[in-house]
Amino acid sequence: MGVWRIHSGGFWSSKGLIERLQGGIEAYRYVNSHFNFRYNRLIRSKVSRDYLRIAEEYKQNDDRINALKYLLKCVVTSPFNQPVPPLRSFLRMAAWATPKPVRRTIRLLLGLSRMGNKA
Repeated sequence: MGVWRIHSGGFWSSKGLIERLQGGIEAYRYVNSHFNFRYNRLIRSKVSRDYLRIAEEYKQNDDRINALKYLLKCVVTSPFNQPVPPLRSFLRMAAWATPKPVRRTIRLLLGLSRMGNKA
């Protein structure tokens, strides 16, 4: 039996959201291999959603490169993952995170005249 408490000075609590999500992803991958990938679809779906949360956190920090990196990991980890946000929302985030020429293409796909940095 284990007991723990959550407080600001704790090892886990003192980490930022991105570090906690990355730690959770590592744990899920370990569990997945331990059970011989019996729950692979479920775990990959959860990991994909966590990658998306990390991308959103990087967006909040205005870090386009890491946002795009984790957005791509989200798709690659579980390409047909239903819990990923609707295509339009996903493309808006991709447009925000990518270089200007690619943003123009995504805007055309979305049918938007201006996205700016608020996308």
